Amino acid sequence: MKVRSGRSLALVLVTAVALVVSGISVSGAGAMPADPGSGSAEAEAAGHVPGPRGKRGKRGKRGRTGARGPAGPAGPTGATGATGATGATGATGATGPAGPAGSSAGSSTKKFLYREIQGVGAKVIFTSAGPGFQLEADCLGGTVNFRARSLQDNGGIQYGIVQSNDASRFDQDFDFDGGDVFTINTTPEEQGTLTYLSASGSVVTLTYAVNFGFANTDCVVAGTVIEAV
Repeated sequence: MKVRSGRSLALVLVTAVALVVSGISVSGAGAMPADPGSGSAEAEAAGHVPGPRGKRGKRGKRGRTGARGPAGPAGPTGATGATGATGATGATGATGPAGPAGSSAGSSTKKFLYREIQGVGAKVIFTSAGPGFQLEADCLGGTVNFRARSLQDNGGIQYGIVQSNDASRFDQDFDFDGGDVFTINTTPEEQGTLTYLSASGSVVTLTYAVNFGFANTDCVVAGTVIEAV
């Protein structure tokens, strides 16, 4: 037998290997073929070359919106805003109803004054509402005389005085009828307070001073009257 050269022997071995690989491929034809793009040694041995990457498929439809989650905790209170501008003045409201009529009763303050020289006769220096009584004065007999005269029945009168010698005196008449005369002073220098009450309920209060020879005048009777009817 002739011995073959080394080149011939190598060719024989390659052919044998190819047959063996071909037989394996045929016997495994029923199995799932390998991924051509895997670049495995088996694929390369089988002559499979990976192709170019295909185009990306279309994006699927958006899924449905999920359920609303629970509300989060309240945030911190914000800073107080600046004060707004003052609004325009509103229209004037309607006039309210008239109030009830007031009472006719009231009070008044008046003054009285008698200032005369010696020898002047009696003068009326005050008359109360009603009329209830009047005040009279004269400058006769070397002194000043001051008195009250009732103009209606069932009145009352009283007074308290301080005389020039610091003596005090009190007198009253609670049945002061029409025409009655009530003497107020007994000395030429006195100061006192008198109150009169009429039958209808009016009240007269007076503060007075009596003086003889006061300020270059022989007789002076002066005071103020508060009358409440």
